[in-house]
Order: sequence, then C-alpha cells, then structure tokens
Amino acid sequence: MTSKSVSQEDSRLADLLADWPWSRSLNPLYEEVKAESSAWVASFKPFNAKAQDAFDRCDFGGFFFPSRRNLWWAAASLFFALYPGLFAALAYPNFDKARLRTCMDIIHFFFVFDAYSDVADEVTVNAQREIIMDALRHPHTPRPDDECVLGEMARQMWARASPTATPRAQKRFVETFDVYTAAVVTEAKDRCIQNIRNIESYLSVRRCTVGVMPCLVLLELKDALDESIAEHPAIIRLEEITVDMMILENDTGLAAHNIVNAIIHEKGTDVHGALQWVEQYHDTLAREFLEIQQHIPLSEEVEQYVWGIGNWLKGVYCWHFESGRYFRGAGLQLYQEMS
Repeated sequence: MTSKSVSQEDSRLADLLADWPWSRSLNPLYEEVKAESSAWVASFKPFNAKAQDAFDRCDFGGFFFPSRRNLWWAAASLFFALYPGLFAALAYPNFDKARLRTCMDIIHFFFVFDAYSDVADEVTVNAQREIIMDALRHPHTPRPDDECVLGEMARQMWARASPTATPRAQKRFVETFDVYTAAVVTEAKDRCIQNIRNIESYLSVRRCTVGVMPCLVLLELKDALDESIAEHPAIIRLEEITVDMMILENDTGLAAHNIVNAIIHEKGTDVHGALQWVEQYHDTLAREFLEIQQHIPLSEEVEQYVWGIGNWLKGVYCWHFESGRYFRGAGLQLYQEMS
C-alpha cells in the first residue's frame, strides 16, 4: 500500500487508503433513516436550544450547553459537525431500513456520550458508564426520572435495536460496549492528570476507546458468524488491524490524547516525523490486511464479513472528509487534492 501526500503546508494530509480496493458506497436509505434517527436524538433534548439548532444546521461555532458553558464548547463543537447518519450510511451501505436505523441510533449515541464524557472527570464518566451499561443490560426496565439522559437514550436505543440483531450480535455488542466505556473512564483519568502515554500504552487504551469493535459487531446484525469462524486467528487479526488502522486515520490532531503526541513524546520527534511514522505503520497494516484477505479460506460467510470490514474502513475514511469534524468544511476539497 502507498499513501499519496498533499503538497501543502498541512503535512497531516495523506491519502492513507490510496490503493484500498473498496470504493465509497452510500446506503440509499440514508436521507429517510437520518431524519428518523436525528428526530429521535432531538427528542431527548441532550443539548440546549442553541446547540441543537447548530447540530441541525451542522454549524458548530458559537454555541454552548446549559451548564459548564466554557467546558462543554470544545466537545460540542465536534459533535455538531459529525454527521452521524452519514457515518452509518457509509459504513453499512447494504443494510435494510431497520438495521440501518439500529446503526444510526448507535452511532448517534456514541457521539452524544463522547460529547458528555469529553469534558467530565473520571468519577463523572464512570457514573455515566454505569448508567449506560445498566440500561443496555435491562432495556425493558424504566429508567429513573432524575437520571442523566444517557440512560434513557441507551435503553430506548437497545430496546429497538435488539430485535434487529442475532443473539450473538446482541451478546457481543453489550460485551464490546462494556470494554469501550471502561476505556473511556481511563481516558478521562489521563485527561485530568494530563498523562501522556508512550506509544504502546496509548494504543492499549485507544484500541478500546476508538469504538471499532462494537461497530464491527453490527456487521453481524443479520448474519452472525459461526463461533469457529469468529475465533479463527485470521479473522481476529483482521479485526485487530482494522482497529489500529482506524486509530491512525482518526488520531491526527484532535486532542492531547492522540497517537501523534504519544509518538512525539516517546521518540523525540516533531509533528512531521510523527506523521511519517503513522503513515508508514498504516501502510504496513494495510498490506497485511490484504495479504490475509487473499489467503484466508473464503466461504460465503467469511467473504461477506471480510468485505464488510474492508468497506467499513473505506466508508469511515470517506466520512472523515465529508463530515465537518476534521477539516472545517474543506474536507472534500482536500480529498480531491490527494487523489
């Protein structure tokens, strides 16, 4: 695999999937399901009126939450430019309406929790985590009226999603979401004490906080993998590679808790040197992914899952440029310059 760098001052920009054999594909139900899922999120009023309006217009400047105004702005400014529905429609382009709605609701919830947890301390995030996991494990039990909105959101999300999922997918989603939320607590602790980890220590946490594994479980909503296939070393390795590729694609300049700062801290290099390291490691991982894909025994079940993983990576990569999270509305232009 090779990466094509953009010849401009921002050295972050390199087409990490220049030779990736999957193409961008958008679920044709995107607009219809997005309207329903976005209305569902808005019904909880997780943000104040000004912030919700900014979300609806994807305008993430100059708003605030009703409390902790100065603290919430940074996290909220990311959330409102996310286009969570687009994420789901690109990542799961072949899903039917019910399962696409499941995915959109879950991606929305990921980012609402992200907005809440990104500005909270370890104790608060752990309390949020306990509420969320209790709601996922008991989706038909009413939540307390005075509880954080995350509890009822999680309960409704999973109560609606469960009937669209295979038993294995239901079990695996709750298990992987538990790991994810536990790691978010660790990330909050690091943030509060301004801990900068070395590369391997950072990756050990980020492999969980990046949230890839719950998303890959969603590929099994309709057709679950047989346990013998799911536990095959080649499948496990493909999932591990996908997690690390996603980290490298995602973590090139959002916050102190990212791979670039870990590399700079450990190797004593600058941003340009750190990004060269990221690019080289990403290329190594991509080549390994394609090598495994070529040699793994491909039943129809395996072929469908591996295609889903490869497409998921491509879809989320495209979303990075098409949403407003990373490039302040200039993502599509930058992507064209890399091509």
